[in-house]
Amino acid sequence: MTAMKLTTELAYGRGTPPQMQHLLNRMCNPASLLDAYRSSREALGTGDLVIAINALDPSRFQIEPRSVVIERMQRLARPGAPRLISGLEQMSAHEAERLPAEEDAMWVIILRGEKEMPAACVVYAIRRAVGAVN
Repeated sequence: MTAMKLTTELAYGRGTPPQMQHLLNRMCNPASLLDAYRSSREALGTGDLVIAINALDPSRFQIEPRSVVIERMQRLARPGAPRLISGLEQMSAHEAERLPAEEDAMWVIILRGEKEMPAACVVYAIRRAVGAVN
């Protein structure tokens, strides 16, 4: 029997700018993000989730169903303001990346004061053999 070690990496949705990838890599611990997503998926009964990360304190993030985030953003939107989250409004992260609903995929919004920088972020686990177990 071969022992397996679980490592976690972040993969980004198509079109995610390199500067956003760099920012997320610097701010997020992939294993913590994945654990938070999985526990929230179980607690909330849905995998269609959005994780909001505050750039000033990335260790504390908020996870909500996408429908709740969309409703709040629509309420807070100023008339004539550009819609920064139109992709998030249109489809789940799973649909955007063409992934099965049981996969770990979420929208990530980085909050920087008044600005929000949305990006689709797919988190997945890769298993690698580390040695034989007798």
